[in-house]
Amino acid sequence: AVAILRPLTPEQLAESLMQATGTLDRQQQAAGTAIDPRTRDLLSSNDRLRHRASVRSEDTLHDRLRGEMNEFATRFGGQPGTTPVGFDATVHQALYMANGSRVAGWLQPASSNLVDRLSRQRDPQRVAEEMYLAILSRPPGNDERREVCQTMADANAAPADALSQLAWALLASAEFRLNH
Repeated sequence: AVAILRPLTPEQLAESLMQATGTLDRQQQAAGTAIDPRTRDLLSSNDRLRHRASVRSEDTLHDRLRGEMNEFATRFGGQPGTTPVGFDATVHQALYMANGSRVAGWLQPASSNLVDRLSRQRDPQRVAEEMYLAILSRPPGNDERREVCQTMADANAAPADALSQLAWALLASAEFRLNH
C-alpha cells in the first residue's frame, strides 16, 4: 500500500517540534504549576473543579504557546486567501529551520529537554534509540545507530553540540516534516 505524503500543518509542525525537543512538556508543567497549591488540594476531591482547572490549565498552555504557533503559521502557512495545492517548501522555511533562533533554542540543553537527557546518557546505542523514538517515533536502523555512535565518539569534548546537530538534522528531515 502506498500513502500520499502530506506536509504537517504549521500548527502540527510547531507542536511536533516542541514535543520532540521536550519544550512542550516544560510548557505544560509551567501551565500546571500556575495553579495555587491550596487549590490543588481542593481539586483532588472534586471532579467538576478538577475538570475546570484542567480546562483553565489548557487555556494557560495555549496562551503560553500563542507566540510560537503564530510564528510557525506565518512562516509555514500559505498566503492568506489561498488554498495550498501540494507541498512546496520555501527557501524562507529552510533558512528558518537552519538558522532560526527558536528551533536552535529548543535544541540547547535545558531542564530535562531532549538534548539535556541525551547529553547525560553515556551509552551511544541508548542515545540513538531515545533520539529516534523522540523525534521520528521509530527505532534507528543499523546505519543510523552507527552514525550516532561515530558522531558521539568524534565529539567527546562537546557532546551536547553534536547531539543538538544530530537532533536538528532529524527535525529538518522530510520524514519529520511530512505526514506519511
